[in-house]
Amino acid sequence: MKKALLCTVLFLSGVTGRGFCTPGNEDAVPRKDTLSIEMQDVVVTATRTPLTLKQTPVITRIITARDLESRGVATIQEALENELAGVEFHQAGYGSSLSFQGLDARYVLFLVDGERMAGETYGNVDYARLPIANIERIEIVRGASSVLYGSNAMGAIVNIITKMPKQRVEVNASMRYGTPYQKNGDETLGGTNTDRDIRTYRNKLDLPNLKGDLSVGFNTGKLKSLTTFSYRSVDAYKLVGTKDEVRHYAAGELKKMTPKMVPVIGPGGNVVGMRPEMDPSTGMPVFVVGSTNLNDTTVIVPPDDRGLSVSGWRDINVGQRFDYVLSEKFRFELSGNYFNKHRYDFNGSILDENPLSNNSKPWTFESYEGYNVKALMEHSPN
Repeated sequence: MKKALLCTVLFLSGVTGRGFCTPGNEDAVPRKDTLSIEMQDVVVTATRTPLTLKQTPVITRIITARDLESRGVATIQEALENELAGVEFHQAGYGSSLSFQGLDARYVLFLVDGERMAGETYGNVDYARLPIANIERIEIVRGASSVLYGSNAMGAIVNIITKMPKQRVEVNASMRYGTPYQKNGDETLGGTNTDRDIRTYRNKLDLPNLKGDLSVGFNTGKLKSLTTFSYRSVDAYKLVGTKDEVRHYAAGELKKMTPKMVPVIGPGGNVVGMRPEMDPSTGMPVFVVGSTNLNDTTVIVPPDDRGLSVSGWRDINVGQRFDYVLSEKFRFELSGNYFNKHRYDFNGSILDENPLSNNSKPWTFESYEGYNVKALMEHSPN
């Protein structure tokens, strides 16, 4: 009686397909050149239900922990910029700002283990709060997913799956340090301020560029715990021009702009004065453009010594997660996260003259804090 042959071909991502045949009986011993790899299911968030990657109806990009380690990336920004086309991060006055295929951060939803990240600032989250060492994989779902996740998911979803400890005790720590960008100790506060206010103001403008991460986890089999702590400080700096700006105007090209004045009506209906007309949509005065009789003109504008300020930050982030596996059918999870962010800004920036900005105080200090808590019980009957 002839024995049937079982022929198998494995196709793995990044691995050349290899084929092998073994006799169909149960006592057959695999050959030495047999390629056998056990792969766990990959859960993705494209449909809010656990699915393997090949069963997902939505295009999903997976960035694994091995990918992050092999490329030597240190932040989430670097990981997304290196792996995805159309992703761009740029430094703004309040931190990092995201742009994805022309859409700003308001339309890109960031999740951690399927839950929305707390602590948005102008539509952006603090991307540096996520230590690379504690990431198992990153799942990116392109395209609109607002039906499942709301209007914030019109551009894409970035779901960050954290890594739970596999050893009995695991400790990871990392730190990056850099000197301040500029020395700003000679900055002074306007108005009446105490010596303590002035000392605090000067100290916060010269923060080190420091990023430190610490995680401690343990695994007893059924119970897993992971505690994370992250600290980051970024120095504030001011951009000031050093050269005069030279502007050339041809005859009649230089225009004259004057505020449009409207009468001020008093209680008796009489005109008591004149005031500039304000545009209600912008809150700015309305100007009337008129011509001048000047010939060819050269105007030299010296640099504004106030400059344009970029804020400094100090961030603290603490997270805790417990996983308890009661049996093959029951799993419990309890997790929480707390963040605190402080912003320190300069005195006397060019932005202070913009009536739409909130920089009217001599020294701007802003504080953001928040937390989220998640409790989960998972039951799998089959």
